[in-house]
Amino acid sequence: MTKAILITGCSRGIGLEFVKVYAQLGWQVYAIVRKSNPEFEKLVEKYSNIETITFDVTHFQAYEKLKKYFETKTIDVLINNAGIYGDQDQSIGNLNIDALQKVFMTNTFAPILMTQTVLDAILRGSTKTIVNITSRMGSIADNTSGQYYAYRSSKAALNAMMRSLQIDLQDKGVKVLVLHPGWVKTDMGGLNALIDTETSVKALYEVIEQAHKLPEMFYSYQKELLPW
Repeated sequence: MTKAILITGCSRGIGLEFVKVYAQLGWQVYAIVRKSNPEFEKLVEKYSNIETITFDVTHFQAYEKLKKYFETKTIDVLINNAGIYGDQDQSIGNLNIDALQKVFMTNTFAPILMTQTVLDAILRGSTKTIVNITSRMGSIADNTSGQYYAYRSSKAALNAMMRSLQIDLQDKGVKVLVLHPGWVKTDMGGLNALIDTETSVKALYEVIEQAHKLPEMFYSYQKELLPW
């Protein structure tokens, strides 16, 4: 039976590379995009097993419609990938509520609400794996440089939510991971980043494949256990 994966934030960067990898492997790929682009459309034209879902993960009032769409479908792996960095200057004295809310809506609230929305489809799946692309910047123990208030705290909150989810769903055979993809050359990571999307996603794929054998939750793309 063909496995199915739901991925958010698929129009570019890490999400786009995830779509390519799983489409090449023959999975049924449900690709959520807020807005399409030529690079994503090129992939869709190449692989008939990609189904595009145009959906803004921060339009929370529309999640009920998405739930209905998946009520008879199966999802083996969910990858909550959509995320934003927020304002470049996130130092104290330059914070405002609108900017903070925007980052939390995308990075924290959307992943847990997306998971809740399609949870029944995940429980019908064979691998029952929920993956969240986080950042080691969300580690409180690893924070030695400060600043980046919105981004750091949104990822720390995501990690905390997913820790609770892992505990709540462990008796149902569900594995929840929060994964740091590395400093990746994307629109968010910038040109000075250390690795490209292909390197990151290839390594992340291998971690996801071993998900149910991993004793903990918070890992880097190199399968390095990260502190909370």
